[in-house]
Amino acid sequence: MTIAIPVTLKGNMNQPQININTQSAVNTLTQKLVEKQKQDLEDKGINILEGLISGENKPKDSTATTTNTGKTTKNETTEIVKDIIGGIFGKKKKKKDSTGN
Repeated sequence: MTIAIPVTLKGNMNQPQININTQSAVNTLTQKLVEKQKQDLEDKGINILEGLISGENKPKDSTATTTNTGKTTKNETTEIVKDIIGGIFGKKKKKKDSTGN
């Protein structure tokens, strides 16, 4: 993508004055980017619709949920919540002794 940057030259050879209109360049670039994104989305939508009409692509269910294979027990969840709440309120968690005492 190319963008023209408006440049104005004034003055004489000994004292040239160069003005660059960057605002115009930014506006032009923004308009081109918006138009390109719009065209990309239109093309994507057309491709999806064509696929649906021809029966090739079936839309994915965006509301589908995945199951958790590594389920945590209620006690583990309770301990995790206690740890988090204790960390937030500054309470120290009692360390469990590895010997069971």
